[in-house]
Amino acid sequence: MAPRSGERTRKQLRESAREGQDYLMREGAELRDSVVDKVNRTKRAAKATAEGIGVALEVGKEQLMG
Repeated sequence: MAPRSGERTRKQLRESAREGQDYLMREGAELRDSVVDKVNRTKRAAKATAEGIGVALEVGKEQLMG
């Protein structure tokens, strides 16, 4: 029941650190993709709203001008 050797312990620590790093990289990429998607959807919605306001202003202007 001897403890692991220093070399084996260091190897296990490296593997654990690498797994943690891989996990963080995956999660970070998913978060980035999610944020980019939400930003793009927000931009499209803002553009559509602005276009709708522009059309409504033109219609109102035409109605006022006759």
